[in-house]
Amino acid sequence: MTKRIISAIIAAAIFFPLVIIGGMPLRIFIWLIASIAFLELIHMMAIKWFSIESLVGYIIMLCSLFPLEFIQTHHLDNMPTWFSYLSFLALAVITIFKADQFTFPQGAALGSGAMYIGMGFRFLIETRNISLSSIIFVLFVCFANDSFAYFAGVFTGKHKLAPKISPNKTIEGSLGGIAGAVAISVILMLIPYFHDPFPTLQLWQVIIMTIGLAIFGQIGDLLESAVKRYYDVKDSGHILPGHGGILDRFDNLLLVLPMFHYLLMLVI
Repeated sequence: MTKRIISAIIAAAIFFPLVIIGGMPLRIFIWLIASIAFLELIHMMAIKWFSIESLVGYIIMLCSLFPLEFIQTHHLDNMPTWFSYLSFLALAVITIFKADQFTFPQGAALGSGAMYIGMGFRFLIETRNISLSSIIFVLFVCFANDSFAYFAGVFTGKHKLAPKISPNKTIEGSLGGIAGAVAISVILMLIPYFHDPFPTLQLWQVIIMTIGLAIFGQIGDLLESAVKRYYDVKDSGHILPGHGGILDRFDNLLLVLPMFHYLLMLVI
């Protein structure tokens, strides 16, 4: 437990100042942790780091990671989309000529996993670009979702949510997480500082959006558990002692952050 607490404090001491600073320092940091997350993915898949398939997968991840502002500023337009398409095509070709080492299911998993990682971390940058209050709001909602789900599951959990994927998660815990996320979002909306991302929204709209974010956060958590169970690993990595890898810590955010933008577009 001591190791877990110390590593959490160190990680927070690095992450939160960079989130506050934003800009290029945050982008470089996100590129770094996204790259580590990608290495964790190919390690779980038993793909060699220095191989043509891992290189192509990394290109897909990088193309998915480019923030919209960067693309527009440098007049890249649809270039990342074309690079991603050609990279997916390259993975398919590799499965033809390396069929005994790299199968089509592996290619599909690598390509979709790389895009999932890149898009998730890209929207961390996009959310920070909206405002500091936006990313803080999402982080608080995710933290409340995780924390309340854990305690609700421990004290009231009886009915399994997805026993074949994560035996310890319960329906009661899931509902507790959603309730906790909503409670935190309501508290935050009482503070004028957090009105920036939602200048035209009413409280009931924020609540509906928060419920959606909490649900997607739990799906992200279960998705990561399903991947680890499929590849028979306990943690995605060991970079954070007591916490596992980058994918273990960002599993819910990788899905919540893109959904935050899409839900925001729906309700505004």
